[in-house]
Amino acid sequence: MASQIKVNEIIKQSGSSISIGVSGDTVNIPSGATLNSAGTNTLNGIASEYFSTTAFMDNLASATTVSNNTLTQLFTSSTERFDLGSNYSSGTYTIPTTGYYVFYFFACLNSEANSNLRDSQILIRCSKDSGTDYQAIGNFNSNNSRRITMSCSTGCDSFTAGDTLTAYGYINSGDGSTSLFDGSQDPLTWWYGYRVY
Repeated sequence: MASQIKVNEIIKQSGSSISIGVSGDTVNIPSGATLNSAGTNTLNGIASEYFSTTAFMDNLASATTVSNNTLTQLFTSSTERFDLGSNYSSGTYTIPTTGYYVFYFFACLNSEANSNLRDSQILIRCSKDSGTDYQAIGNFNSNNSRRITMSCSTGCDSFTAGDTLTAYGYINSGDGSTSLFDGSQDPLTWWYGYRVY
């Protein structure tokens, strides 16, 4: 049987730190045991919590008019719901640290007339790899609509510090007039993202 030391408290003899084990050792916390901490933890090799420093959400506070048949960047003037790491500004998210992220974009498209919506597109555009688009496309030529919702996502993908992401929308109306991406304080068109690993 391995040796055991039974104590209720370990206090340093001198200096400002206490070491357990040496390089190459494994320190096990057995099933049923709990590791409590009331201080600051720096544990190398353990996955970090990224949400609090990378997450953002933005929505259109009011309807945004877009020219017909024109891919248009959205959220350049909008309402940030939160930006926990200050990585988001004027519709552009800048990747703060290399890792795996998820971004999601939901949009309400309005052609402003019945049976007027011919085709549409929304996308999340990233600067990486000389330009990458994560997109959703709709075609309604045989069953024209007025107002629809669409969504797209990057899924869980890898990004490098300094990459930028923006959201775009496109509407082609039958009468050739301007169309809307609907917005309000209760989100109708919005997007968010954060690092997961």
